Amino acid sequence: MKLHWGHKITISIIIFMLIIITMVYISVTRASIHMVSENYYEEELAYQKVIDKMTNARDWDHEITIDALSIPDHIRFSYPEGVALRGNIRFFRPSDSNLDFSVAMGSDGQYQDVPWANRKKGLWKIMMEWESEGQLFYREHKLILQ
Repeated sequence: MKLHWGHKITISIIIFMLIIITMVYISVTRASIHMVSENYYEEELAYQKVIDKMTNARDWDHEITIDALSIPDHIRFSYPEGVALRGNIRFFRPSDSNLDFSVAMGSDGQYQDVPWANRKKGLWKIMMEWESEGQLFYREHKLILQ
């Protein structure tokens, strides 16, 4: 049986379509598709409060520093001396919400070390929310660990 040019074009299109369908199937089944936040709509409505907290943090006379290099397998948060603060540090992994975790923030000392030995490397978003002297504050940092 001799194949004419019309048969060859049809076979080529069918093979191309099968390759595309296979690639779509592989990409959908291997990647975990999940929302960044389960209640994103409520969080979006309350974002003006976050903006106010960010403004307070920007205008605050003190600084909280993050150091991921000086202590192996730890991230060190340095708090201002003599300032009482309480809050929460949330470690957010944009690529996988299953890796997110939170740590209580407290200025019992000048430093707070968070163990990092078993955490995945890559991009992390650190969201700090705290209260000091009756004011609420919020600050975000992006950290790439290698």
